[in-house]
Amino acid sequence: MTPFRSEKSSIGERYFGLPRWHPAERLFFDSLDESNPGDFFMADKKPLTKTQIIAELAETTALSKKDVTTVVDALSDLIRKSLGKKGAGTFTLPGILKVYKQHVKAKPAQKNVPNPLKPGTFSDRPAKPAHDRVKIKALKSLKEVV
Repeated sequence: MTPFRSEKSSIGERYFGLPRWHPAERLFFDSLDESNPGDFFMADKKPLTKTQIIAELAETTALSKKDVTTVVDALSDLIRKSLGKKGAGTFTLPGILKVYKQHVKAKPAQKNVPNPLKPGTFSDRPAKPAHDRVKIKALKSLKEVV
């Protein structure tokens, strides 16, 4: 017996409320690798925090955490300057990603627009001003990883 599956309850009972004899429980959950339940339920995988990223970079590059923090802050300032009003509007981290600013035109107000959720009713949509949207595009080497 593994600690993941006990005699009292099965995976289907614990996570989906299915009784042990249920055909769906037998079909799908008997074939699971019980030694690593995280493969199916993905609860263990979380994105790295800023502190974890800095610690990993410091360990990999043999720099101090303070130096890596300075580099990360300088990189974020550089991105802000590039996307700001006086900047070029794009920033490329070579081989990884491209961050760019996309202008969205103003949208005029609309009257008597049909409501798709309640057929037969109409509503007015207010005007939306023009604005800039930040977009991020993955470059080739990053796409190959995924």
